[in-house]
Parts: sequence; C-alpha cells; structure tokens
Amino acid sequence: MADTHSIGDPAATCFSFGPFRLSRTQRLLTECGKPVRIGSRAFDILLVLLERHGQLVSRQELMARVWPTTLVAPTTLAVHISGLRRKLRDGRNGNRYVLAIPGRGYWFVAPVTAEVATAADPAANPPGRTGRNVREAPFRSRVGSILDQPLTLSPPRSRSSRSKYN
Repeated sequence: MADTHSIGDPAATCFSFGPFRLSRTQRLLTECGKPVRIGSRAFDILLVLLERHGQLVSRQELMARVWPTTLVAPTTLAVHISGLRRKLRDGRNGNRYVLAIPGRGYWFVAPVTAEVATAADPAANPPGRTGRNVREAPFRSRVGSILDQPLTLSPPRSRSSRSKYN
C-alpha cells in the first residue's frame, strides 16, 4: 500500500498526475501502466517540476538542478521542456501540465498526488525491474567485453590496393 505525502516531501517516491505515474526510485514514467520513453534530462526536469508542484520554478533553478556541473544555455532547457510536453501530450484534449511563464520559469499546473511506495506495493517492484537504468547494463557489458579483448594491429594497406579501379 502507498502512503500519501505532501508534494515537497523528500520521502515521496511516486507522483501521479492524469494518466501518468512517475517513480523517482525506478526513474520510470508510465502512462496507464505502460512505460513512457523519455530522456534522463526530461525525467529530471519533470521530477523537479513535480517536487515543486503548484509553484513557479525559475529557469535558473531548473538548469542548476538538472545540469549541476554543466553550463547550458536557456534554449537547451526550452528544447527539453518542449520534448517533455510532446511526450505528455500537453495541450491536447484539454490536458495541461507544464505552463511557461515568459522570462521567469515553468509551473506544473495539473493536480498531483505524491506517494511513498512500500515493499508491499506492487508498483514499488514491478516484475523485471531492478531499480537501475536497464538501458545502461548492455552498454556497460559490451564495453567491458571490448576492453577485455587483446588489441591486434595490422599493417596499413598500400595505396594501390585501396584504388577502386584495380
């Protein structure tokens, strides 16, 4: 069972709005129970907006939270917000989630429920999820296997063998 908490509560692990549910611990966004593919930066932006639901979040705060060690232009944030809105279908069929306040920042305007998932909650541990970014594992294993192989160099081919007219 999930306990309901206030939005700004750091114990809140899940946020529900409209047909969507965001799990902070699993870094997963679902729509009607089906995973929605969004990038890690878009996920982080959405998480910050949900944590501060009903409040204006400045562009500077968003950029500092999402890109803490990187200097980014405000247009980078705008591009990610635009992509996030597309994934949420913001503005379609009367759904409104992220409101831009020109020159100031962004505001998450839809009703949000914050919850703490417990071990008994099936949403806390869906089958097949390990709590880590699943897309990272195959990449890391391929890199590891490539690095474990011996490096063999062959001599360069002569120019005449490279000609397409031979």
